[in-house]
Amino acid sequence: MALERIRKWFSKKQEKPPEGMSADTWEHVKRLSSRRYKKRADAAYNLGLRGNESAIPFLTKALHDPEWNVRMHAAGSLGRIGHESAVPPLIKALRDPEEKVRRNAAEALGEIRRDKRAVPELVKALYDPQWKVRAATARALGMIEHESAIPHLAYALHDPAYWVRSQAAMSLGWFSRRDGDIYYWIGQRGDAPTPELLIDLIHHVARQEPDNPHVKALELLQKHIRPNDSPELLRKLFHTAVRNGKLAINEKNVRLYVKQIRALEGKVK
Repeated sequence: MALERIRKWFSKKQEKPPEGMSADTWEHVKRLSSRRYKKRADAAYNLGLRGNESAIPFLTKALHDPEWNVRMHAAGSLGRIGHESAVPPLIKALRDPEEKVRRNAAEALGEIRRDKRAVPELVKALYDPQWKVRAATARALGMIEHESAIPHLAYALHDPAYWVRSQAAMSLGWFSRRDGDIYYWIGQRGDAPTPELLIDLIHHVARQEPDNPHVKALELLQKHIRPNDSPELLRKLFHTAVRNGKLAINEKNVRLYVKQIRALEGKVK
């Protein structure tokens, strides 16, 4: 038995790393197979620090390790490496039974950025029972910056956990500073939100950019929202505000504009 263990030890020492992988990274990859979970966890963490993309297949496999802390560090390291090939396995990790794994998976998907494949599952994670997962998800959706997340982030502004609300507000702020995406969604999307949600969203944007002429127009228009307004009517009401900040010049212009839109919709009272 002792001789057999020595032979196995020597055979591992003689193994060569895959092409493109440094010897140091290979040493940590081999530790992912250790019998001791602490060594596997340390190896998963250190592979992220080295940032070698050749370690991605091994870290992906580590997402299925029986110990949650190994899976947690594997998810975090995949985020630090930041390659798009890690997105599908990280999406699956959002359904891990352990909270810390789900949280790190959400953070990792945010760090990879601009990969919209993750958005539908991240939106579901916004309703995770654990607030730390929801907070990490809110931040990740802001980093990915895909407009379909905006209404869900707006709902997250009412989350019972302060840190979730804070991360959702920060993410919405990123949207409002990037190419007017948040104004586009308010003014043109056919799937406009409910009147209550729209008012909340406008108030948030107003706090982010108080001097923006578009925001001033939106604030004036939101006073004319009615509880029974349809999404289509809301879209038409806000379309001109997004395109033309001059509506903010005075309240009279806004009232006339709203009256015209409602007349066309047959909703003047």
